[in-house]
Amino acid sequence: MGAVVVAVVAIGVAMMAAGCQLLQPLLAPLPAPVDVGPFAWPTPRDERPTVVILTKTHGYRHDVINVTAAAVAAAAQRQGFLPVVTDDAAVLADDVLAGVAVVVFAHANGRFATDAQFQALARYVEGGGGLLLLHAAVGDWVPSTPWLGSAVGARFVGHSLLPGTEPATVVVRRPHALTSRLPAQVQLDDELYAFDDVPAGATVLASFAQGTHVGGALDLTMPGEHPVLWTKGVARGDVVVFTPGHVASTWQAPWMGPLLEDSLVFLADR
Repeated sequence: MGAVVVAVVAIGVAMMAAGCQLLQPLLAPLPAPVDVGPFAWPTPRDERPTVVILTKTHGYRHDVINVTAAAVAAAAQRQGFLPVVTDDAAVLADDVLAGVAVVVFAHANGRFATDAQFQALARYVEGGGGLLLLHAAVGDWVPSTPWLGSAVGARFVGHSLLPGTEPATVVVRRPHALTSRLPAQVQLDDELYAFDDVPAGATVLASFAQGTHVGGALDLTMPGEHPVLWTKGVARGDVVVFTPGHVASTWQAPWMGPLLEDSLVFLADR
């Protein structure tokens, strides 16, 4: 009887091991994609300062990426910039970024670039470049890129649960170049992000109104201030973070155009 039990246990262990081996490719992180340079500009460039709108993802890809990129591109054109929308992380190279006014991560997320490409981005910003991070660009992937985590200034801890959106009132701070054309309050029905703390070293420009609940049954409401828009100086450059934007209605709101326009102008003014 004992031998039978031992045999059954051995078979079970073997099956579990085989199952783990089969599942391992599914459980293991996907290898980081590599975009090999040199970067090829998708559209002819002219004398206008260039705004690069990067939509590269590695993992979850938002349905609203195209809507977001179109809103940023339209804002850039209205302010005299040349918008270049690309899914090619090879744009993050020293020689390419040297001719760029602002880099925008339009929901770009995941380890979508090589260490060398992220290092080029760091040199660009620290040398005086501007970086605009939208929604998923500041999500749970950021700690895998330490420089970006430091530039954001706070660590993402979660967002609204399914169905994924919650109503919220955003209180805007003025005066500031980014908020001078915004109303005193903005109404959202969006996926709301929460962070471990108020971003260190940042100037907070908009926050959820007191009493706003984030996370549904999983309460992610931050004690005290709960920021949604901020800017942070990084060496000689600047970073602007806007955390809502999971739904198209946010990008189509009447106040969004002025916010994007003024963010680009602020970041390019160096």
